[in-house]
Amino acid sequence: MTSSQASPVTICIPSNRPLALAKAPLESAIRFAADRNYRVVIADNSGEGAKLAYFSNLPAHVVYLFDERRKPVANLLACLEAAETEFVLPMGDDDFIEAIEGEIAFDFSAIGSDVAGVRPMLEVFAVGEGVLRQHSFAIEAESAADRTYEYRQKLAGDNTLYYSYFRRDDFREILTLLEGHPIATGDMDWALVYALIANGKVLADPSTRFRYDIGKWRWTEGIEASIEAIYQTAGLPREAIAFEHLFRFLDSYVFAFRRTLRLSEIDRIKSLYAVAVIFLG
Repeated sequence: MTSSQASPVTICIPSNRPLALAKAPLESAIRFAADRNYRVVIADNSGEGAKLAYFSNLPAHVVYLFDERRKPVANLLACLEAAETEFVLPMGDDDFIEAIEGEIAFDFSAIGSDVAGVRPMLEVFAVGEGVLRQHSFAIEAESAADRTYEYRQKLAGDNTLYYSYFRRDDFREILTLLEGHPIATGDMDWALVYALIANGKVLADPSTRFRYDIGKWRWTEGIEASIEAIYQTAGLPREAIAFEHLFRFLDSYVFAFRRTLRLSEIDRIKSLYAVAVIFLG
């Protein structure tokens, strides 16, 4: 793809980590995007002046937004608002992305209307341990309900499908519905991903390696502490955690009536039923 052609993808990175920790991941995205004629939007709410100064002179394919007042969901939404491409790839500022040598870059121009997204080959890693597992599966079922069940069967505990190229307009509308949500900061991704795949299949991109840092979600103790912190920050009692799956279903119910969901009424109902089975049992 030449630089004169329109970019199909924007990598969207909400960044709160200090420069010392975020520098290498952010630079990996900038390099990767330059090679692919993609764009990058970094929304920085860290408030760190040294980080702003370091990224003050960026190439034309990168947009850097700095506002320490933005809350986490608003920070990601700022990325999506600034993206002008059809597809966006959310990325954390502790993750890494690179091209896989010898593979031809994925052709986004050939994607049909029945496709909601494209997933890179994803490596789950932990600092000091290396790569723990890899995910490269696609979601290929024809109906929204069957895609829900298919993902549940394949996910193996990691909701890493979130780190895929999805259609910007659909992702943005869902995130707009989450702005102001009391527990969206740490628990939005499950309902969001099921909502996104309701709109279509997810293809596999064998040309891209996305390295996801599992961080605090590596061990049970870290997961429990993180969830407690999410609910505490929202002003909810610890007992509210017992309703976690109900909350996810309620989010899914709202998402099922968004404008960008391309389903008939009966398929919408079947999709909601599938999500109810997943979250409510």
